[in-house]
Amino acid sequence: MAFEPGKSWGYGPGVDWAGCVVEKISNQKLGDFMQENIFQKLGITATTFHPENHPEFSARRVELCQRAPDGSLSMIPIPYTIPAKDDLGGIGLYSTPKEFTRFLQMILRNGENVLRPESVNTILSPQLECNKEINTIRDRGSKIMSRLVNPGKVIDMGLSASINLDRVPSARYPGSISWAGAANAFWVSDFRFLSTFSCYVQMCDLLILSIFSGWI
Repeated sequence: MAFEPGKSWGYGPGVDWAGCVVEKISNQKLGDFMQENIFQKLGITATTFHPENHPEFSARRVELCQRAPDGSLSMIPIPYTIPAKDDLGGIGLYSTPKEFTRFLQMILRNGENVLRPESVNTILSPQLECNKEINTIRDRGSKIMSRLVNPGKVIDMGLSASINLDRVPSARYPGSISWAGAANAFWVSDFRFLSTFSCYVQMCDLLILSIFSGWI
């Protein structure tokens, strides 16, 4: 363990271990647990750890791309295999923009029939006793990490996203949560206005990451 829980924050496999705990307690694969307790309740049908079981997947899949210095684009392999060996809490879940946005709506609506309101409140509450480390990562870390975390001046971490503790001019209000991915999938939820925004580019490009993270 790099540090005691709540003392600091590091980008790592913590959510994967949380998925393992869910599997142990429920005696189910993580994907089966999520299907029963989340997806079915929200009417989500295309989100899965195992796209090989969905005949329509190949025709709908958007390949991952990377921009070269000369501006050209080329396809690059995904960082995990199909079929997946394990259902991991932090990587490997395929979805669609519509279905992921439906999941974000559920959080905004205080959990609907999926989570108890107190569970939503716990997920969205700052978890760090000291948020200095994560703010340092945002300000001085790698370009990818600094943009993934949050553009706010003061941030903290909830159980599943970064949290704005200050007002971001012309963008977010305190209490907004967000996250992003290296392939430029962004989402932001603002509880002051009960609104959520998500964008999916499927391209590894730091320029796009910088542009979007600056105004959402």
